[in-house]
Amino acid sequence: MKYTERIQQIQDSIGEKIQVSRSLIETAQTEKRQMSEAEAKTYKENDESINEMRSELGNLEKLAGHEAWAEETGNAQGDGHRSHIETPGKEERNEKREKYVQAFENYLRRGISYISVEERQLLQNNYRELDAEERTMSTGTGSEGGYTVPDEFQTNIIKTMDELSSVREAGVNVMTTSNGRSLPFATGDDTANKGEMLAENAEASRQDTSFGTTSLGSYTFSSKIIRVPNQLLTDSAINLEKYLTGIIGERLDRILDDYLTSGTGSSQPQGIVTGSAKGVDAAATNAITYGELFDLLLSVSKTYRKNGKYKFNTNTLAAIMQLKPAADAKPYFQPDSNGAIPDKILGKKYVINDDMDDLGTGNKPVLFGDMKSFTIRDIKGITLIRLVERYAEFNQVGFLAFSRHDSKMMRSNAIKHILMA
Repeated sequence: MKYTERIQQIQDSIGEKIQVSRSLIETAQTEKRQMSEAEAKTYKENDESINEMRSELGNLEKLAGHEAWAEETGNAQGDGHRSHIETPGKEERNEKREKYVQAFENYLRRGISYISVEERQLLQNNYRELDAEERTMSTGTGSEGGYTVPDEFQTNIIKTMDELSSVREAGVNVMTTSNGRSLPFATGDDTANKGEMLAENAEASRQDTSFGTTSLGSYTFSSKIIRVPNQLLTDSAINLEKYLTGIIGERLDRILDDYLTSGTGSSQPQGIVTGSAKGVDAAATNAITYGELFDLLLSVSKTYRKNGKYKFNTNTLAAIMQLKPAADAKPYFQPDSNGAIPDKILGKKYVINDDMDDLGTGNKPVLFGDMKSFTIRDIKGITLIRLVERYAEFNQVGFLAFSRHDSKMMRSNAIKHILMA
């Protein structure tokens, strides 16, 4: 492994462990309790691991300083020969990144056979073979691998997904990791437990916390093949990156939101509806009441109620806006002076998610709770494949993108639903 790659790997690993540790602390603080035994163990292990990695990182950074001096003076290794260990500065890293961005754009427009040897080498350094799942999804493309998109390219795709995603819009917890290794988390709900006041010399009683463990993995999603006319590729006036990142981001968002909403959690991400707990049983099969909305709010512990939001689809919003105390009375929720519908229900904001079910038998059409208790994991390294021969007769080139994600409810009692009769 290259010298600089090891430094980056350590930095990424430290960042991931800090995210996990921060989540443990924030959860305990939110629930106004001490960390459970399992949480404290995970936190301690993370702390020890971070200290070890920081020590190694410090040694490497010191060595980088020595190597930089040796490169300048020609005294590397003490024998008058320059070191072969790479220690690029910020300007050099920026230059390499810009070169890769340019090489990637040329690859998109012209293909691997029509770019320079230097550009091919840059791309080869970021080549990734498809795993078994991805090869199955790309059957018939004739491709065994693809190239990792530049950081700016991926950032624009994720930005598009963030802007469109009704799940992310609700303020859920989103974490980004450099790889898809399984990340373990301790789970539990201690909101029902209280401390105690002790008399002088009295022994403290024990109140164990019920806890479990869960983990975030990675599941592969595809944009499906995007066909682009060659005329568009050869037109330098067209911003090809913007065009592709927009389409890829939109397609990935649509399929991801399906799973982030109602994924089963078995061989696929767990959706926010699936992971929620039951708060209220509706009396009807196709209608809800003002009282049921209020009961749902109160079914959530005040710990999570403070920052709670409602979530439902557009059709359910229409039904809620028409709720009345009596047939000849005005609706509970009135438009403002400008005719705009209210942005809150019972003093709480709501988010529209049209991937949620309508009112109907056995459905869960309404959620309420602290959305930060639901975590989405994005894995860096979106892979893009360019397909030439498959669509040559149409004078088109195909592009196929793969990204990896997972999601999980970390505190099921923090978000609850109405269950229709």
